[in-house]
This record gives sequence, C-alpha cells and structure tokens, in this order.
Amino acid sequence: EWEKSSFNKPDNPEDHRSCIDCHMHGDIQRIGQDIPGTSTDGGRKKPNVVTHQFTGANYHLVGLRNPKLEQMSIELLQTAAALKTDLTKDGKLNIQIKNIGAGHALPTGVADFRQIWLDLSVYSADGRVILESGKVDDKGVVDPKARFFRKVFGDKYGNPVGLIFWRYEKMLEDTKIPADGFRDEVFDLPRDVQFPIKVNVKLMFRTYPQFVTNLVREQYPALTDPKIVLMTEQSVVLDKLH
Repeated sequence: EWEKSSFNKPDNPEDHRSCIDCHMHGDIQRIGQDIPGTSTDGGRKKPNVVTHQFTGANYHLVGLRNPKLEQMSIELLQTAAALKTDLTKDGKLNIQIKNIGAGHALPTGVADFRQIWLDLSVYSADGRVILESGKVDDKGVVDPKARFFRKVFGDKYGNPVGLIFWRYEKMLEDTKIPADGFRDEVFDLPRDVQFPIKVNVKLMFRTYPQFVTNLVREQYPALTDPKIVLMTEQSVVLDKLH
C-alpha cells in the first residue's frame, strides 16, 4: 500500500514519509519536522529523536497506560480523511470520503476488525429527519446497515468468518479507501423531499467492534469500552439541482 502511495518519494526527501515518520513521531502536529533531543538520560543530543509510542489505530490500548499517547493517536487519526458532500445529476446524495493523510488504506492492518463508518443525518427544509445511517445503539453496536470501510473475510460457503479467521477462503467485501484514493457513497433521498436539505455527516472510527469488547470483558470485567473517535465531519446545505 505505502509503496504505491504519494508518501513514497525517496528522491524528494522533503515530501517523503515512511511509517516511522508518522507513527513514531514525537509530535503529531509537527510531522515532517525534526524534533531534536536525547534518547536516554544523559545521552548525546540527536537532530531528530523517534519514539516507540506507535501512535495510530490502537488509541484505546495505549490510552489505558497513558492518556497523552491516546490523544496523540486520535490526533493522527483526525488527519487521515476529508469529506465532500453533494448531489448527483439524478438527485441522489453523494458523500465522497478521501484518504488525504495516510500512506496506506483506511483502515489497514486488521481491517476486518477496525471500524470506520459514516454517521449520517439529513433534514428536509421543514426540519424533519428524512434519512439517517450509521447510528450507534445504547449497547454500543453500530447500525449493521451503516456504510463501513473494511474487509470482510468469508468461508467457503460465503459466510463471514468473524473471529474464526482460519476458515477464511474468500473475500466477501473490500471497501477500504486506498492511499491517495477515495470512495463515493450514494444514498437515495425520499421522492417527496423538500429542498434545501441539511446534511450532517461524520466519519467515525473505533479500534474494534463492540462484540470484541464484550467477549474480552467476560474475562476482564473492568475493561472500558473503546471510545468512538470522530475523524472528520461536514455540515452542508444543498439545494435541488436545476
């Protein structure tokens, strides 16, 4: 994934970004800049010190140890994507999710368990809710009909394998957003919709789904739920195309 991305520019050091540059950087707000310092007490001063904090998708696990590291991971997640919302020529709602900050797909790694999805609310001109998607219920479960960005592994019969990954034989779904790429998610609007409409859309992330938390909690009752992270959001008003 990274080798084919715009982050792989070995001939242009100023724009080149390796895994270390983003995930082992000491200050998420200064990625691309050197941070001088020492690696050990009394050690020699280096022009740039990398860390072993491995900021990224596992914000929850590092957060159990250090809230600062959790916040760094969340900040990195919030640099990854951008949203664009408009209407198609035939009057449908189109939401484009673009990967702008990751040198890999969104999500990557265990993309069958990472949860990235759209949380959508659409209001008609009279203030009525005319479309919702991607809501989370009171038990922490995301609407199964939400627009997820993920991989789904299946067995030989075409059934999702879930945690029984060794039964994997075929890919049932791959909606990851590639590095430098995008996905368009199209939603039908009611025929009697009153324009202009207001669209509130959020790109959400959770490091693993609720059922995994529930399984682990059977052995470790004190385990807290991974917080749901807002990666980015957009609120727009759209009028009917003429």
